[in-house]
Amino acid sequence: MLAKIKSLFAMKDSVSQSIHNELSYYQAQITPHFLYITMNTIIGLSYQNADRARDALEHLAVYFQSKLDYTKHHSMVSIEEEIELVESYLAIEKIRFGDLLFIDWDIDKSIDVMLPSMTIQPLVENAVQHGLAKKKDGGRIRLSIRQKGNKAEIVVEDNGIGMSKEKQNQLFRGYNHRIGFINPYTKVKLIKNATFELVSGEGEGTKVIITMPNER
Repeated sequence: MLAKIKSLFAMKDSVSQSIHNELSYYQAQITPHFLYITMNTIIGLSYQNADRARDALEHLAVYFQSKLDYTKHHSMVSIEEEIELVESYLAIEKIRFGDLLFIDWDIDKSIDVMLPSMTIQPLVENAVQHGLAKKKDGGRIRLSIRQKGNKAEIVVEDNGIGMSKEKQNQLFRGYNHRIGFINPYTKVKLIKNATFELVSGEGEGTKVIITMPNER
């Protein structure tokens, strides 16, 4: 019983620290650079197509609200809710990068599974910022959610610059503080029967594969 109690307290501390780190990270990342470029792009768009500019502002509002909502970071959400945030984020980046960003969707909408909030979107953002943005000719993001046996398989894949085995090891050991990767990893590992896999190579892109129990 004592060991179980210690384990529960350790889990609580781990989740709390993860949430604190994530909020600090995102509050720091909604900075100057992202906001300045995005708002300038929307302002420019407003002179050409007011409807598209309004749509872009709506996506930006969804993005900010989700990032800064502390209570939401504690919750389990449906695939639909998480995908809504991913769509808003990618819509913003699509405006910024234009034809340099290609997006492939392969989502089985019949899948009914819960997952920790902010699991998929940070991985997609990580792929854009650290994988594709560093390529002059842009690249492709692929998001797949499919049924695999008695689990839902979520795949976030990019054809960006990839990463070395050394960098991958640093991520898993906590030596690399890329919160957009480590927080989703930490959350998934707390879910019973869930798995998290990273496949990458320098110049070969990166793929993250998550499996979640297909139950609420």
